[in-house]
This record gives sequence, structure tokens and C-alpha cells, in this order.
Amino acid sequence: MSDFVARSTRPHRYKSVPGFEVHQVLPGTELAVIGELNVNTISVVRDALSAAIDSGEGELRVRLHGAEVIDAAGLGVLVGADRRAAKAGRHLVLTDVSPRLDRVIRSTKLSRVLTWTTPPVAATA
Repeated sequence: MSDFVARSTRPHRYKSVPGFEVHQVLPGTELAVIGELNVNTISVVRDALSAAIDSGEGELRVRLHGAEVIDAAGLGVLVGADRRAAKAGRHLVLTDVSPRLDRVIRSTKLSRVLTWTTPPVAATA
């Protein structure tokens, strides 16, 4: 085995980012992202999404109620996960998307690619 192959197959260790977490709600079926999804945190999200795509079947839901997509890298990891899920015969659905992220998805025309739901509006009496 060449030295390059030995180095490239070692597991990566990512620094934890304070205030950012990815939880497995239902293994292979649902994840929850909490915190700022940006260039500093996309590696953690990408790894979690890849593991979930590989370990499940059918629809994969990603809860974003506690997340804020800050930059293009954050959007890019969601689009990449959607494409990877499609290749694996799965469907990625973003759930509890904030009104701000909803506007970003629509204005960037990612509405043609991504599937998402917004949180229900509380009924007022």
C-alpha cells in the first residue's frame, strides 16, 4: 500500500463547533441539525447525511428547526446530500424550514431541486 493511500484512508477527526450539533432522531430516517450550518460545520453535516443515506431506505428527513443556513457552503451540502440520496434511491426532505431559509431556497431557485416543509403556523384565537 502506498503512503498516499495509507494517509487518505485514515479517519478524519473534526473539531467540534460550540453551539452546533447533528442528532440522529431515527437512525437512517431522520436527522436534526441545530446551530449555524456554514463552511465551518458542513463536514460534520456531510458525514452525518452520508451515514444516514447509506444506512436507511426511503425518505430521509432533515429537521432544520434549530438550524440557520449561513452561507453558500451550507446550501451546497444540502444540495449535495439531495443528489447523493437520489443516486441511492432515496428522497431527501428538509422539514421545519425557517421562513428565512424558505425565502433563500426560493430566491436561489433551489426550489427546483430541494423538497422542504415549513413549520405549521400556530393558530390564534
